[in-house]
Amino acid sequence: MSKNFDIMVVEDDVAIREGLGELLEEQGYAVELVPNGFDALERLRSGSSPALILLDLSMPVMTGWEFFDEKTKDPLLAEIPVIVMSATGEPLSDPPSNLAAFVRKPFDFSHLLDVLEEKRSAE
Repeated sequence: MSKNFDIMVVEDDVAIREGLGELLEEQGYAVELVPNGFDALERLRSGSSPALILLDLSMPVMTGWEFFDEKTKDPLLAEIPVIVMSATGEPLSDPPSNLAAFVRKPFDFSHLLDVLEEKRSAE
């Protein structure tokens, strides 16, 4: 796994965000941890360029779907694929083209790694 495959983890729960970051780094990913959608947009607009975003839906400040909508409106950010992670809600029957996957929490980390590897291989 290449270190040049950067992942932005957007998750408000500190334990999940940091634990996921550590597990992903152990697998060779370069990880950027962000506590909410607003901060994620700020970082993306300031030059952060992850290959993929792992996005929680239920967050304060800006929800995952609000972030997704704002990101999609920006032509410089729209094509960054997003994997949604959520304990609530169902996968969309007609997902947007830049929604790479929907992973239900709690998830098996090996399943998440399989999804990430599939997306990385598609690059």
